[in-house]
Amino acid sequence: MASTFNLKVITPDGIKFNDDVVCIEATTAKGRIGIYAHHVNLIATLKSSIIGIRTKANHRDEYVITSGHLFFENNQAKVITDKFINLKDVNVKPANLMNKFCKNTEAFVARSMPSIAHIFDELYSIPKCILEGYLKVKVLELMLFLSSIDTKTDEIVERSFSHSQKLLAQNISSYLLDHIGCKITLEQLTGIFHVSGTQIKSSIKAVYGVSLYNMIRIQKMQSAARLLQETDLTILEIAGRHGYDNASKFANVFKSYMGLTPKEYRNKPTKIENVYIQKFNCLNGA
Repeated sequence: MASTFNLKVITPDGIKFNDDVVCIEATTAKGRIGIYAHHVNLIATLKSSIIGIRTKANHRDEYVITSGHLFFENNQAKVITDKFINLKDVNVKPANLMNKFCKNTEAFVARSMPSIAHIFDELYSIPKCILEGYLKVKVLELMLFLSSIDTKTDEIVERSFSHSQKLLAQNISSYLLDHIGCKITLEQLTGIFHVSGTQIKSSIKAVYGVSLYNMIRIQKMQSAARLLQETDLTILEIAGRHGYDNASKFANVFKSYMGLTPKEYRNKPTKIENVYIQKFNCLNGA
């Protein structure tokens, strides 16, 4: 019987795997490696990829992980990662999703729910060094979620916007993002895009499902959230960059959209994975 070692996989949600295994195959920042019993002590940065685990019963299982770290010491291995998804639980076929949601001339509309909101909420606190791999896992997670939706219990509506409305809405959205620190009015937009205010409001509502007023605020708050996580700018400075000269008013708006005050959002606990990335990247020459 092959020698084994203990493997523990830890995510922010707790311990996801804890058993004796024969081998781990993982992709590190320096390439693909295999870990067997009595391996030399090791600290390695893991890339977002598929990790193979051969169990003591000689079964090989595959899991999707986001970037994290692998530690091996005294014949014990520990993987710290944000996501750990067994590929046996994933049965996603893009062609089936297209047929399910995009058939004929209909579009699928589902109301917001916590089970899908968290998929996107987590994106605003991810370090740039792991973003690409993390997004790949998020796409898989989103497709898995969509495959579980019963379209009969949600809303099916006919497409209600034209190609010209789509282009207008996208161009306005891009313009607003490029001028996120400005206070832009509907009247200004009508002059810039040479269309009526009614056309602008109806196009934004049809394409994005929110009013122009709400879209502007959503863009500003999401941008502010990124600066809170990625910079040391003061809350007042961030407020000013998004067109607010009153920090208190900015904080109230931010909380209404993000669920936390700017200070609470900046100080919220860092995910386990990010802690290890910051601590051990220097050891691996990253």
